[in-house]
Amino acid sequence: MRKMLRMAAATLGLLVLLLSVSGAAVAAEQAYVVNGMNLRCSDFSASHNECWTYVAKFYQKIWGETINSNFYENNILREKSKQELTLTPEHLAEYVSMAQPGAALRVCNAGCLYGSDYMGHSLLIVSIQDDGFTTFEGGLSASPHYREHFYTWEEFCRTSWLGGRYAYIKYIKLPARVTGQPSAQTPEQAPEREKPNMILLEEPLPVDGAVVVKPGDLNRNGRLDAADYVLLRRFVAGTIRLTASQLSGGDLNGDGTIDGTDVALLKVRSSCEAGLLSVPSATEFVGVLLGSMF
Repeated sequence: MRKMLRMAAATLGLLVLLLSVSGAAVAAEQAYVVNGMNLRCSDFSASHNECWTYVAKFYQKIWGETINSNFYENNILREKSKQELTLTPEHLAEYVSMAQPGAALRVCNAGCLYGSDYMGHSLLIVSIQDDGFTTFEGGLSASPHYREHFYTWEEFCRTSWLGGRYAYIKYIKLPARVTGQPSAQTPEQAPEREKPNMILLEEPLPVDGAVVVKPGDLNRNGRLDAADYVLLRRFVAGTIRLTASQLSGGDLNGDGTIDGTDVALLKVRSSCEAGLLSVPSATEFVGVLLGSMF
């Protein structure tokens, strides 16, 4: 009889514990109302490394608009210099306080600040206080890969995989109708202080007159190699700018534009020159490159 009572007590205790944990989990998912929309962090699922997609779903729900990672579109910080965008508690507090719930925040490193965005972390701002802000963030390594979290300004900047990994505040995005700003701004329209962040390569040194400059030899070392391929691919991706002489050698197929086809041709020619690819298979290789890379 005593044994049965102990088992019943243990079962009851376990049930109470499970209910309390479940209640705590439900309580942690606070409801927020943003632009008339009810939000909970569990409204959308996420997977590992899917922070931007998670935030984009909420942004679409709140504002009825899609977002992208372009620095110049709907970014309330787009007139800030690189120095002003450095991730510090002071900058974070100032800029987030300029925003409002429903804004998308992204942090990144220098290589992604103004150009193509292949690394960074996105968060949705759902509440702003004097000492910090509450976010929905996805892409976390542990299941369910999303959470609601309150950060103080200092905590955000010292968290190892945020302020300890990323150095800049790339953007805080809100629709143009909310901020009153134009919806887009191209790099050409941007202030001069922003342009140097698109890396301008130095004009190459003059080469010996005996060296024949080949189409695709962007670094003017007399041969086609991996360095030329990397330069051309980065130019097409929009992360660097080439000098005039480099541009003159970048149009390998002579169609008047420099694009993915030229990158693929340079890959083939440099591989052939290095002995990594036989000439008969070059045409097939171009097809593979164009189909898989561009």
